[in-house]
This record gives sequence, C-alpha cells and structure tokens, in this order.
Amino acid sequence: MTRFRAAKVAARAGVSLCLLMAASIAHAHSPIKGIGGFYAGFLHPVTGLEHVLPFAALGILAGQQGDRVAPALFVFAVYIIVLSSWILIVAR
Repeated sequence: MTRFRAAKVAARAGVSLCLLMAASIAHAHSPIKGIGGFYAGFLHPVTGLEHVLPFAALGILAGQQGDRVAPALFVFAVYIIVLSSWILIVAR
C-alpha cells in the first residue's frame, strides 16, 4: 500500500469514527399518546411503519423461497435484530 493510499484510508476512518461518535441516541416514539416509556418502546416495532415494512418484505421473501428456507430466514432476522439491539445497549 502506498503512503498516499494509507493516508487516505486513515482519513476516511477518522471521519467515520467522528461521525459515529457524534450520533445521538434515538428515542422510541409512539403514535398512541399518554402511554409510558416502556409501552412506547414495546409498541414501537409494531406501530412504526419503518419496522412493519421490512418484516412484510421478509415474509414475502420467505414465501417465495420455499418451506426449507423460510424458518431459517426468520430466525436469522430475529438474530440480527437482537444482536443490533444488544450492540446499541452495550454502546451506551
């Protein structure tokens, strides 16, 4: 790797790290007013369109793949969700 390319990679890594550190915490919001924070967070994946659409797409994809792939696809999706939630909790 040339010296110029190494400097370019280091600069990109530094900028990426700064952007990641500058990100703020996302708070779950619920369209149902007057419920507590726990219930708002619990209902967020069910009432938020940004969560419902990927699961609908996942269901369509699983239906097209056949009987053997569908259960594994849902298990993999739940694993990714749990892993990303755990990473966000640990990152706090």
